[in-house]
Amino acid sequence: MLPSLVIVVNPFLWYADWLGAGVLLALLRPRLQGAQWYRRLRASDRWLVLTVVGGIVAWTGLGHWRLREITSIGTIAAVARLIDMAATARSSLGVRLLSLPPLVGIGRISCSRYLWQEVFLNRHDTRVWTSFPLNLQLTFAAAAAPYYAVERPVLTWRDRTTSAKRELRP
Repeated sequence: MLPSLVIVVNPFLWYADWLGAGVLLALLRPRLQGAQWYRRLRASDRWLVLTVVGGIVAWTGLGHWRLREITSIGTIAAVARLIDMAATARSSLGVRLLSLPPLVGIGRISCSRYLWQEVFLNRHDTRVWTSFPLNLQLTFAAAAAPYYAVERPVLTWRDRTTSAKRELRP
């Protein structure tokens, strides 16, 4: 009975709700930034702690795997809040923590890490490369390789060609 309820509660189980939350935040940001209550909320470090704790509780589903689909809206709201905070409240505790070099490095390879996690973080697989901690090390190594081999050179090339185009303009 619960799985059918989950589909009714969360019809976007394939993560469209995460994208939708980002779009909604982008659409509402001008209105939210004008609201006094939202500016106070965004500046509060206590709200950051509540956001992180609420996100963790929602993500884990209070220890029950089926509840994660139902409580994912709390996780989505927490992540949207953190993104908004990172984009606007640059001096807050959360932004300072997210700006630590190891976390910035993880963010740089996040797209590639997302793709490689399927290979190494499969908890139902018993092969050696899916066992902890080797699976985490391999995930990060496999994600870092395309970043340094492809993404960084392409971004450097883009920056060079963009600056060359600016120099050619009258």
